[in-house]
Amino acid sequence: MTNDEVRMTNERRGRNKSFVLSFVIRHSYFVLALFVLAFLGCAGSKTRLKVGKTADGEVVESEGFAPNDPKDMINTKRGSLVDAQRNAIEKAVGVYVSARTMVEKAVAIENNILARTDGYLKKYDIVSEGLAENNLYRTRIRALVALKDLEKDLNDMSLLKTAELKRPRVAIDITEKVDKAALDEPAASTALEKSLTDQGFVIVQGDRAKEADLLIKGKASSFPFQSEGLGGFVSYRARLAVQAVRPGTEDVIASTSKEASGLGGNPDLAALKSLETVGELTGSEFGAQLTDAWSKGKNLLVFVEGIKSFADVERVRKHLVSMPGVVDMNLRLYDEGMAQFEVQLGSIQSSELAASLAASQSLALKVLETKPDTLRLGLE
Repeated sequence: MTNDEVRMTNERRGRNKSFVLSFVIRHSYFVLALFVLAFLGCAGSKTRLKVGKTADGEVVESEGFAPNDPKDMINTKRGSLVDAQRNAIEKAVGVYVSARTMVEKAVAIENNILARTDGYLKKYDIVSEGLAENNLYRTRIRALVALKDLEKDLNDMSLLKTAELKRPRVAIDITEKVDKAALDEPAASTALEKSLTDQGFVIVQGDRAKEADLLIKGKASSFPFQSEGLGGFVSYRARLAVQAVRPGTEDVIASTSKEASGLGGNPDLAALKSLETVGELTGSEFGAQLTDAWSKGKNLLVFVEGIKSFADVERVRKHLVSMPGVVDMNLRLYDEGMAQFEVQLGSIQSSELAASLAASQSLALKVLETKPDTLRLGLE
């Protein structure tokens, strides 16, 4: 082979090697790009945390929003993430703390609980993020919340105590007589009303009487008691018998009967004084009796079995608080498949709440047991 032939052969071999090397490099980049895209796709669709209970707490899902600023996406994403983290903690607080306490203690909760997100949020995964409506950037996360730590701090701040029951609204319907004659201006009723008002009861009258939680009805009468040996004064003796019933029913929750005397310069004054005295005496003792009778069955413990996650707790809480007659509620215990709520009832009894829950189609809750102060349910 001549020198020219050898040189031409070497040039062809060099070109072939360059072509093969270039082909391998180009396709290696292509394969690497496919691998990276596949990895990113998997990372965006799956998270490490699974919703539910763990040894360290509970994994919950939450969303956060922030105004979208295309020129500053770092702060946009950071603001959306911080809002999602805060909402994860706030969701847990909303289950443990009653709605009334959330309003009354909003500043304390904000400063001592929600401002300490890092203290309760152990770790999180971003499930998804991107643009939402109204030029907002949305981030959805799964966050591990240390519920035991949160519950302890809420308890230390006395935020888990059930608020004091408000006294019922009361309407008064009492007929009054003096010497068997009807009295035009009631004296016993007025004195009874003032006594109950001083104790914190709300008295409703006229057209608003239909709003009353309780109706106090009864009869008052006054008769001459003594007219001699009193230095010119006259004495009358009054008797007042009352019952507290639920409006529209004959359900008597409390009753009492009192007697009292009154002195006056003439029979009319003595009679009015006796009625005022018996009304005031009845109010001072009947108020405590009413409060005790009204509160029975109002603080109801509700046990729910079949709870599998904190999401179930939240669903049950929202369902219970939406029931007619439920005034307020908060979580007392959540552990080992069971949740315990303390529920404040208004004008209904535990049996009526149980009937409403059994008839509801919104959530499958089976009534297992009903007692005046407890209710046991099963989540199906």
